[in-house]
Order: sequence, then structure tokens, then C-alpha cells
Amino acid sequence: MLDKLIDYWWYYVYNLKRHERKLLKYQGYGDRSILDFKRKNDLDWKIVKIILDNLLIMDGLELRQHLRNFVASHSELFINDNTFITHFGPAGKSGSIILNQFRHCLPEASNRIIGNDKINQLPENANIIFLDDFIGTGTQALDYIYPLTYTMNDSIKPYLFTLCSTYSGLFKIQEARSKFSVFSSYVLNEKDYFLLDKSCNKFNKNQKEVIDKLNNSIMDRGDEFFNLNIPFAFYYSIPDNAMPMLWKDDIEYETENGQLKKWYGLTPRHY
Repeated sequence: MLDKLIDYWWYYVYNLKRHERKLLKYQGYGDRSILDFKRKNDLDWKIVKIILDNLLIMDGLELRQHLRNFVASHSELFINDNTFITHFGPAGKSGSIILNQFRHCLPEASNRIIGNDKINQLPENANIIFLDDFIGTGTQALDYIYPLTYTMNDSIKPYLFTLCSTYSGLFKIQEARSKFSVFSSYVLNEKDYFLLDKSCNKFNKNQKEVIDKLNNSIMDRGDEFFNLNIPFAFYYSIPDNAMPMLWKDDIEYETENGQLKKWYGLTPRHY
């Protein structure tokens, strides 16, 4: 009983209720709570506060405004009848969600939206714009770009527009010297958003060690190659480059004292 009273005291002292309103933007949040995130995972309140203070969740209004801004800043490209728009990545994934939002907020360009299966049928000297939501390490993007390059006519000019990216991921794609021109509406840097990076001072050394140990307990093999510990999500999903503490859920792990528990994610990732 005393532990619960102390938790409520810290919850209100840190004014974390304001973050509950932010978390409600996330479709997978549902009936979850910050109090349960702290209690079930036995986290320190200071760590919870720092994560929530830095967590960004892009809602639908913000997303559509980024799309409109992109069109406005590349108006000559979009008024060209030889410009076509499609999703980046497999159908049904995040690129398809962004393409659907584009269709609704900019209906005047919807007649030039095509499926990926039509890319090899584009006319000579066409422009093709691929829409996606996030570039993290840039590795997955390049895995998709390289095969695409071989399916397109040499005269085709491809563009990749992503809502959000990291500087390192963007740089990796640009340095690959593919045919793609890459643009990002919102760019995350290491110092402010890679919360466990040496250049980031949001957490102290001990807090970083605690989080790192927790990450190693709940991550799957291979996760370490793309985990950037970024506190960022879209309203419909959270990137797998985000903090595992946020999106891993119902994962069995062993505590330091040998107890088996299941991790309680605050913003579970469903795909």
C-alpha cells in the first residue's frame, strides 16, 4: 500500500498526467497507463520521466501537414504530369499508410498514384515519388532501393520522401550513390534523440547502464543492429528503431535476481 502511495506521489510531482494525453494519440495505447509501465517493469521514476519528456508522437494532423509542406516545397515536381506517386516498401506496411493519407489530403494528385507493380511501365523521363514514414539506420531502405533500381528504366528519376529520419540514416542512403533523391521532413540527431548515445546527456551514465541491461533482456537476436533508442512514434505504430522499452510487450525476461517476468510495453508495436 505504501509503495502505491509513493508511486502516486511521484506521478503527480512529475506532472506525468500531461503525458497520458500525449500517449492517447497512439492507437496501441488503449487502457495502458504510465503507472503500470513503472510498476510492472519495476522502473525508476526518473528514468520514466526522462523517457516521457522526450517522447514524440506524430498524430494524423501533423502527418498530413508534413505531406502538404512537401508538396508545396516541390510544387514544380508535382504539377508535372509526368510525376507519379507510390508507396515505399511492401504493400500493407507503413509506406501504404502514408500513401493513403496523401490520397486524402491531396486528392488533386490522386490520379497519378500507382502501385509498385506499375513502376516498370512508367513513360520515358518520368518522375516517381516514393512515400514512407521513417528512415532509421538506412539499411532497410537500401535493401529496398537496390532491387528497385534494376526494375526502373534508366531515364526514370526516383525520389524518396520520408516524414522522419535520422541524420545517420539519411546520410547512409545519400552516400550509397543510388539514383534516389532523398528528402525528410523531420530529422532526428544523435545528441538530442539517441538517448543512449555518448553524445546525448538526457540520461546519466548509471541510468544508461540500467536501460542497456533491460534492452539486452527483452530484445530479440538481431534487434541490436537497428536499435537506436529513439523516443519517437507515429499515431498508428512505432518504428523498430525506437526504444525497446517502449514497444516490446509481453516478452518474457529474467530479472537480475533470477525472477521470470513479462515486459509491459507502453506503446506496443503491432507490425
